[in-house]
Amino acid sequence: WIRLAATLPVITAVFLAFGCGVKSEAKAEKTATNLTSDRQEPLTFRIHVAKSKDEKGTYSIYCNDNLTDIETISKTVSEYFSGEEMYNTTVSISADENVPMGIITDIKEQLRNARALKVRYETNDSAIEGSAIEKRLPPALQTGSPVVVVDAISNVDRRNVIVVRVNPKGEMFMGSTYVIGSLHNEVFYRKEIERLKGIIANSADDTKNPEIELKDIQMPDGSSRQFRVSKGMVSFQNDIETSYEDYTKAMSLITTAYKEIREELSAETFGKSLADLSDEEMQVIYQAVP
Repeated sequence: WIRLAATLPVITAVFLAFGCGVKSEAKAEKTATNLTSDRQEPLTFRIHVAKSKDEKGTYSIYCNDNLTDIETISKTVSEYFSGEEMYNTTVSISADENVPMGIITDIKEQLRNARALKVRYETNDSAIEGSAIEKRLPPALQTGSPVVVVDAISNVDRRNVIVVRVNPKGEMFMGSTYVIGSLHNEVFYRKEIERLKGIIANSADDTKNPEIELKDIQMPDGSSRQFRVSKGMVSFQNDIETSYEDYTKAMSLITTAYKEIREELSAETFGKSLADLSDEEMQVIYQAVP
């Protein structure tokens, strides 16, 4: 009994040490789980516009697979994201073939009222990684605020504005000419991507295309390098009868053109793809191709 009594303090100390170790391990695991959950994808709300089968020219709107009236979308979205930081939320929009952009514009107005401004347009190619188009809507006007119409390009030299417009027939106007051909014809589509890249870059210094500015940009190592920076900006327009399918295809064309210009510059400047760049290297590319 004396020997047992003498060993009790040692046993107790060992038990406490291992007990605390297990507790600390469990706490660390819980903390890691919380951090992991914090890094999950932003909460997403899904909206799909379907052509109604019962009546010609009518459309059904589904919010998270539930049939919804367009007038209640703002309320439904607000309730779904209740308690969430709105900048961390995403609304995913998709539509059946030939759904007109007019109804999508009405939906976007509802989203602006709900302050859900981050929108992902799902396309027919959305199964392919990176094909969905993400944009941020302008915020809605506050109630009682005066309506001020601002021309965002009023002070911009018109040669620097590249107009891309898609009409209800799916025909596209780009630069200075109408180009008749299906946006869904891959040969035509590829050709127009290359043409837009050429207009933006303006390698020949054509006075009809955007101005080029020689700009010194600081590199990650502290040195300075001169880049040809295009002053071009795209003004994308569509009619209310333009189909959602044509809208997203044209928007994807613009996005792809800029992405490819940046990818090519990344390979030339750093010898690697955009995905492999550091934050400092990425900043250089985005300053060179704004």
